[in-house]
Amino acid sequence: MNKVCSTGRNAVSSTICGDTRDGVGTNEYGGNYTLAVDSANMQRVKVGITNIDTQYIDDLADTLAKLSAGNCNSAASCATLAVAGNTITVTL
Repeated sequence: MNKVCSTGRNAVSSTICGDTRDGVGTNEYGGNYTLAVDSANMQRVKVGITNIDTQYIDDLADTLAKLSAGNCNSAASCATLAVAGNTITVTL
């Protein structure tokens, strides 16, 4: 996150990066955004969204599944999206 949120780059919105430019505590649920390279395919990135209200997590996961590298119809059968507790990780 630090690289895409750096002052010189500004590749990501300041609402996602936050004042500290690290994605910590900036999502609408008070959780973090994370970014990591997909070690299985270096052309892809894994975006994490933490602290999601579990009341909405299934709907959000289904929405993100359509945007994932797998272009899935739903999160349930999507190899490029994972839900664990209150966190979604989507591979793009």
